[in-house]
Amino acid sequence: MDEALPSPGRVVGAALMAALAAPAALALFLIALAPSETGVAVIALVFGFPVALVHALVIGAPAYILLREKWALTWIRSAVGGFAVAALPWGLFLLSMSPDRWNVALAAGMIGALGMVGGLAFAATLKF
Repeated sequence: MDEALPSPGRVVGAALMAALAAPAALALFLIALAPSETGVAVIALVFGFPVALVHALVIGAPAYILLREKWALTWIRSAVGGFAVAALPWGLFLLSMSPDRWNVALAAGMIGALGMVGGLAFAATLKF
């Protein structure tokens, strides 16, 4: 690719932004749903950040570094990658615990939507 590989610190910073963006989106959604229950949104943010950070650092950043040689970072690829980083591990975990494939797919899709937000934040951090 014509773009140089960003420094490891910049990739870790992008992973931190992704890990903050995903639970923040969930917290904002919960506040919009029930403004009087802001405590639930704060709990989602506090407990969601470490989980999203593990996903971003252990799965997302290495996948970006490996796949960057073949594909340039675009908004679509970032959204799809964020969806995959979030939905696949959770989907496999939930599938091992529940035989109801429809509910597992629905839950993995909702978690994947949060991963899309994280993937877009990852791309925005690296692009700007």
